[in-house]
Amino acid sequence: MARPRRSAAEAAASKASAGVLVESRLVAPQLSSSTLLARPGLSALLHTGLGKRLVSVIAPAGYGKTTALAQFVAQLEPHGITVAWLSLDAQDNDPLLFFRYLAAALNHADARLGRSVLAQTAGGSLAASDTMAASLLSDLSACTGQLLLVLDDFHLVQHEGVHRHVAWLVGHLPPNVGVVVASRTRPPLPLSQWRVRNQLLELEASHFGLALDEAADFVGRVSGAPLERAQLKALHHRTEGWIAGLQLASLALRESGDRGAFVSDFSGTDRDITDYLGEHVLDSLRPDLRDFLLDTAGLERFCAELCDEVLGRSDSRAMLAEVQARNLFLSGLDRSRTWFRYHHLFADYLRGRSRERPTDAGRAISLRASAWFQRQGLLHEAIGHAFDAQDFERAADLVADFSAELVQHRGEHATLLGWLARLPQQLVHARPKIRVGHAWSLVLTRRYLEAEHELRALEQACGETGDDELRCMVEMIRCVYWAHVGEPLQAKGSAETWLKSWPRADAFCTGVVANVLASGCCATDAFEQGEQALAIARRAFGESHADYGLAWAAALAVMTAMRRGDYHEAMAQVGAGVAIVERSLGLASYAGSMLALLAAEVCYERGELAAAQDYLEVGLPYVDDHGLAEMTTAGYLTRSRLLRLRGDVAQADSCLLEGESLGHRLRLPRLALAFAAERCGLRLA
Repeated sequence: MARPRRSAAEAAASKASAGVLVESRLVAPQLSSSTLLARPGLSALLHTGLGKRLVSVIAPAGYGKTTALAQFVAQLEPHGITVAWLSLDAQDNDPLLFFRYLAAALNHADARLGRSVLAQTAGGSLAASDTMAASLLSDLSACTGQLLLVLDDFHLVQHEGVHRHVAWLVGHLPPNVGVVVASRTRPPLPLSQWRVRNQLLELEASHFGLALDEAADFVGRVSGAPLERAQLKALHHRTEGWIAGLQLASLALRESGDRGAFVSDFSGTDRDITDYLGEHVLDSLRPDLRDFLLDTAGLERFCAELCDEVLGRSDSRAMLAEVQARNLFLSGLDRSRTWFRYHHLFADYLRGRSRERPTDAGRAISLRASAWFQRQGLLHEAIGHAFDAQDFERAADLVADFSAELVQHRGEHATLLGWLARLPQQLVHARPKIRVGHAWSLVLTRRYLEAEHELRALEQACGETGDDELRCMVEMIRCVYWAHVGEPLQAKGSAETWLKSWPRADAFCTGVVANVLASGCCATDAFEQGEQALAIARRAFGESHADYGLAWAAALAVMTAMRRGDYHEAMAQVGAGVAIVERSLGLASYAGSMLALLAAEVCYERGELAAAQDYLEVGLPYVDDHGLAEMTTAGYLTRSRLLRLRGDVAQADSCLLEGESLGHRLRLPRLALAFAAERCGLRLA
């Protein structure tokens, strides 16, 4: 039978997309010395927050939050205070992406931090939010020096789960680590409990407005000449020290023939800022420079090469230099001054003006930007610009090409679901590859009813299209499904059939199905066949450099030894598996948790109760989210038995009831019955 292969384009896209991070998000924006205003009072206020658990910075757009924080952290680093900076964006509503970038920001600040989470999310592994939060906390707890983490533009993250995990992380930080959250809106964090404990510093818009003398300095720099004192007072009163308003007014003053008339006519309202002043600024520019600003307004971030590409020109570097020299709200995003963005208010204004122009031009720019980002392997931005262009066909094609990589190797389930919600359903149904990624995601996140529905639809599509590549993937996911829903005979039979049907399949897929076969062989006492399956899995995962798959193979070897009653061999396999996960994924990971839960049961059976408890503490944060029923059973039963030995029978019973409820919720009757039987024994005893 034909070997299923990915196209060259898919392979290149997969390789490029794996592990790609936008590094400009991991550093504070670079500040322009020409208009940089010293804010000693604000800086002193921020310094008082260094001993706090959280500094909350809340102000509308244009109040200089990011600039003030960038100035502040620049003052800290020479004094030995490590600063980790993360500029958030809308993509971070996917918890996996949020934690991946958070780990990258910490790792950028200190190479000892975040390594485990980065390995989990970029090395072919899956990771749960609880897991990643616990791993980062473990790293931060081992940090010896003082560290400050800045989360800028926190208002862009609206995912309730991310909010919950950030609150948990902040609430458990060691005293030498603090967090700054900058947002346009009040963050949904438990501020009151930190406020009453004097662990919170709160800064609002009133703290960021420029004082009169600061405004005089700022307006003089930007407008090119100082204002008369009376005019300055009037302008300051009408803007209430709002930096963006003062900057726009100053830019307009440069071109004004009558400064007194301008100031007296200027009310300082949002309408003035977005309409009158904006028009004065734009209309005073050369037409080619004005067009450049309007053409690039739809790009969230850009560099000269991207601008040349989407605008069909070769002088973008010079144009950006002129925009910067004119102080037209351009912010540098990296130290090399390669990547830029416009100030949010200015960008919103430019986009509003751009919508007055022919829509076809804007769509063409978005499409060219999508193609450019695709070539760079930046799939999220490539797909985002395809949606901006309303080219849903292109967006669907990109999602189809990247969906397998996204969910099998990077675990970005929320991202895929978000894209699917924006795509017309007929386009999704016409591209089974998207649904393959969706089905894989549903199985691995234990959404079994939805997974069954999607797999049946895909199996029907295979029969209609005769697509061997699609059939190979769907049948692989079906094998995994049977193993996860606790049907070992079905899992074993389907895995045997798959391995015979697809002898030249991709090494990663072969390893996955060989592991499924090993799990079925363990449950049915076919030990020799199971060992052979594990040998195939180890070889395949070694070839595809998938440590996560190797960790699965090690966990299945532990299960097999336990099934045989050979606990000495089981502990040896635990050691081998731990060595695999510690070299790349970290013990505090999905992969490590599987081994830890099984090791806890082995240690309990060997009478090594302290070691059993230690392993439980590693594995329990993941026990509800992932793995085979046997791994979940090992965690709950061992915890209950240890509680019972300590005399806490009520807690032991509660633990078993929790596990039984999980079994019912997942519709895994064998799991529920195992805990119900243990509860009966506990109560009889």
